[in-house]
Amino acid sequence: MRKTMMTAVGMTALMLVACGDLDDDAMSSLYDQVTAPGGGVPLCSTTAWQDPTAAGAAITTHAVKPLISAAQCGCPVSGLLKYVDHARPRKAGGGTQALVYYGNGACDGWALKNLCHEGRCEAENGGTFCLFKVECAKDREPRPLR
Repeated sequence: MRKTMMTAVGMTALMLVACGDLDDDAMSSLYDQVTAPGGGVPLCSTTAWQDPTAAGAAITTHAVKPLISAAQCGCPVSGLLKYVDHARPRKAGGGTQALVYYGNGACDGWALKNLCHEGRCEAENGGTFCLFKVECAKDREPRPLR
């Protein structure tokens, strides 16, 4: 069972990496820590910001690190996406909405979501973290041929 809170050290490390310099080794190491049993990050309670293709007119999706899928599992296995709301000013809830890190290349089916507050993703500014299962090709129901 996962703990409901991530350690302060882990959150600080993720924020330095996610909002500052994106160091692949640091992100990969932290991702391994939080996706391990007892890693300390809760499962996401909402599906917002989990579909890289669902951007709208006011929301844009930026590939900070390209999203890469693995053929053997049909899942995104690495990449970092940033969702930005351009319609509202940051103080009104606009700006960066979420950062989603898809992992370190392993076909584990997990992604780490950092929900931002008023465009700021750091924990001390209201940013929160959760894990979600990525939809993989092997998990989808086959569609009938027409």
